Amino acid sequence: MLLFPAALFADPQINLSEHDKYIERLKEEIKKHPENTGAYYSLGVAYDDTGRYEEAIEAYKNVIRINPRDVYSSYNLGVAYGKLGRYREAIEAYKNEINNNPKGPDAYYNMGIAYGKLKMHKEAAEAYEQAIKIDPLDTDALLNLGIAYGESGMHEKAIELFNKVLARTPDAASAHYNIAISSLQLKDRESALREYEILKSLDPQIAANLLAEINN
Repeated sequence: MLLFPAALFADPQINLSEHDKYIERLKEEIKKHPENTGAYYSLGVAYDDTGRYEEAIEAYKNVIRINPRDVYSSYNLGVAYGKLGRYREAIEAYKNEINNNPKGPDAYYNMGIAYGKLKMHKEAAEAYEQAIKIDPLDTDALLNLGIAYGESGMHEKAIELFNKVLARTPDAASAHYNIAISSLQLKDRESALREYEILKSLDPQIAANLLAEINN
């Protein structure tokens, strides 16, 4: 399953060695203007950039306290929670973004990841379906939807989705691997071996992992 992306709008111009000074400047700005959502948001991104996710969370929550409709802070709040493994809180943050930006696929996609981490595969599938409805070309969401179906025991449906991924990106090793895994669950060892032969040239490490599953 794919990882949570980075926070939105991290500043590439700021050298890591300068982050502490930058953070202090932002704190001074907030002291002078405690309702400055831009300063709180930038503070959250700066904390994100240095892996200080707890502090990033507090900064984004301050933005949302002042402006509950700020979708960027809701999104980044969800990402920060996800980085800390606090998936239920991440889901709530993404729901807040969706309430204010129902046409944005990224919150649905990330919510699907969070549900998957919680083994809530039905809910994960529903989130990915919404992401695909908004952006039908999102191959990552299509792949993860297939994984959610597979985790729910819907292996025929999962294979159908993995084949759709391969129709767009024939060299997607993860799709070949997951077709094989679902095929094994359906007692179709021949199909799994066929995917293994393809994977040997695409990704030898994934192929080796698959062979271990086949021989298990």
